Amino acid sequence: MHRLVFAAALASLAVAAAAPRGAGAQEIYTRTGFYLGAGAAIGVNTFEDELDTDVRASVGPDFVLGYRAHPYLAVEAQTTYYGLQEFEEDDNRDGNEVELDPLVFTVNAKAYPIPDLLLEGRVQPFVLFGMGLFTADIRLVFGDVLTRDGRDTDFAMRFGGGVEYYATDNWQISAQATYVLPTGNVSRFDFVSIRPLMVSYRF
Repeated sequence: MHRLVFAAALASLAVAAAAPRGAGAQEIYTRTGFYLGAGAAIGVNTFEDELDTDVRASVGPDFVLGYRAHPYLAVEAQTTYYGLQEFEEDDNRDGNEVELDPLVFTVNAKAYPIPDLLLEGRVQPFVLFGMGLFTADIRLVFGDVLTRDGRDTDFAMRFGGGVEYYATDNWQISAQATYVLPTGNVSRFDFVSIRPLMVSYRF
């Protein structure tokens, strides 16, 4: 009788050891559903050397509304306002001051190549690619004369990556870095977007 009980206990331990560890937890963090997030993004301009300018990085709010359609894939709408940027162009036109306040809207596809990398799926790295619009009020001043004051809007792309961490089943924090590439009349205003922190809620 004791041998049967001991054998049954050993069989139970073997089954438990063979079962996928953290499978239930991983399914929670990779489940399908909507999510909503808010954070702050830093726009670091890459056109400083191209235009021979001295441009400060700007900071503004960043919002996403997305849907996790699969453990390896999500789709989201991202809207980021990068705040006012002021600089001077130095292309043999002394005193040409520029003010720019870019707003970028993109629809992104996010891929999670290793959704169960660490901590039973709590840590999930991702890559993304998005397309949308870059719009900005652009104000040009030559000396004391206002030469341009209007808005330009054109197609833009966003690509990069980041990492997400699930603090709970519903609350998530993330960090992301992307390259924003506008086209057309605003093509020279490309920049790197760094989002050190976003807080999101998974429904």
